[in-house]
Amino acid sequence: MSQQYNARISQIHTLASAVKGACVNGALDGGQTIKCPNELADSILDTDGGKLLFESVADEHRGQVAVAWSTSIQNHCNTHGEMPSDALLASAAQSMMNTRSEEKNPMMFESVSATLATSDGLITTPKMQGLILASMLKASTSDMVTWIPADVNKSEIFELKRVAATKFGDYDAGQEIEEGDNKQFSSMKQFYQFPLAKQPDGTKTTFEFDTATDTPAEIKLPLRAGKTKIYHNNVAVAEHHHAVSGLSLTAINESGFGGSVDLIGGKISVNAPAGITGNLAVSYEVDIEKNPDLIPRVQLTEESYVMTPSWVVLGAQYTQQAYWMTNRELGVDLTSSLGGIQRNLIAYERDMSNLSYALRAAGGQNEYTFPLSVATDHKFYEHYRKLELTLDEASSDILQTTKKSGGKGIFAGAVALRICRAMGAPFFEAAPNFQEGLEVSYAGKLFGKYKVFFVPKGFSVGNTVFDDLTMLMYGRGNNHTDAGLVNGDAISPTLMKEGLRGFTNQEHLLALRYQDIHEKDGEKYFRLIRLLPE
Repeated sequence: MSQQYNARISQIHTLASAVKGACVNGALDGGQTIKCPNELADSILDTDGGKLLFESVADEHRGQVAVAWSTSIQNHCNTHGEMPSDALLASAAQSMMNTRSEEKNPMMFESVSATLATSDGLITTPKMQGLILASMLKASTSDMVTWIPADVNKSEIFELKRVAATKFGDYDAGQEIEEGDNKQFSSMKQFYQFPLAKQPDGTKTTFEFDTATDTPAEIKLPLRAGKTKIYHNNVAVAEHHHAVSGLSLTAINESGFGGSVDLIGGKISVNAPAGITGNLAVSYEVDIEKNPDLIPRVQLTEESYVMTPSWVVLGAQYTQQAYWMTNRELGVDLTSSLGGIQRNLIAYERDMSNLSYALRAAGGQNEYTFPLSVATDHKFYEHYRKLELTLDEASSDILQTTKKSGGKGIFAGAVALRICRAMGAPFFEAAPNFQEGLEVSYAGKLFGKYKVFFVPKGFSVGNTVFDDLTMLMYGRGNNHTDAGLVNGDAISPTLMKEGLRGFTNQEHLLALRYQDIHEKDGEKYFRLIRLLPE
């Protein structure tokens, strides 16, 4: 493994541990959550993680930002029943540490100073720092992406692979040992079919299996005495009893089979009754003590993919007359209101962009269908329980192609969600206080294993359509890189005040974001399930 990979793993562990140490452990006193906000803030900031994370926040707001982070994690756990991933927490922590107020660090974002040189100034408010983690956790698509601790200029994504370092068994040197492989490598006891040209044809009575030519590795293997068996049509018909028969094979149950074993040369000779057909196979054990150089070895290799971020910019403007009118007559701070609209729109577009990427990826994969019409001899629940079989089939397809994960969750259109909710408990467990709204939101868990997110409006990418009858399944593995999409904020949404031009005030919300399909087979993590109307 490279130093870069080890550094990334260490970075994720360190940053995620800092967040959990401060915002989870620091929020507890005797195993109970601290209720008083001031006491909670003091407890969080007194931890090592709190000092690391919130050092850049202005002194008078540091406690509020710390409490906001802790509350965001508590709300996520209450809704989803699980902690956010370490990758997401580390990405949020890196975004926080990328922020510096001008008082704390006048060289803020030095690497992008040329881009910001034409602005009238950059203001990173404590409110925005407090929303970094909350906005990530609020994004309903966060669960299907891999979050990276994002640098300003570029970031690397790593994938670790297990590779056979030596030629042995079913593997060649340098061949990847994939999850789910059913191949022989570490076991000295091996089983192989005789090659097709050496199989019985009704005329042959003698056969020879040579480990140097008839195994995938094509290596002469020393054989352990007393460990060889011959199989005809999967039934053991002869075996080697070293103490009794020397190098000869002894028939089992008077099968009529015999032969001999060359323990040093790795050859097995078989004598068979006349006229046999069918399949011939052999099992043996490699005597590794005779040649320790054959010991199979595994090594870890990695592939890295470099990503560069893109700018996200959304402006807002208002006249001085409008500001004072809304402030005086409606009691509304127009600056804060527009700022909230900007932040919410940027967060909403992150969700929709992730969904668009996922739909585009799924459009090139296998598609599944499920009929909504119930047969006359079926009850409602009987029919819709069959939906689980369809979803499991799509999930298995994701697992077989990614070698990392099956389906973890589903984004469901309006009709698809109604079908899920109609099944009720225990098949569908609704999320606490879920209500259909105009934003993508977590709705509950289906069949005890698939998270379900509600997508209120249909959309399309090219000729691939997501409508009310569509389910979009995603996979997400255990490793921080095992996902179809990559997200990360090098610069979290930050307010830039352009100032007054005439009677018009202009402000811009700017972010530097990583967001794309994972370059390593990201498309394979998604599948579409279409519900067919009656």
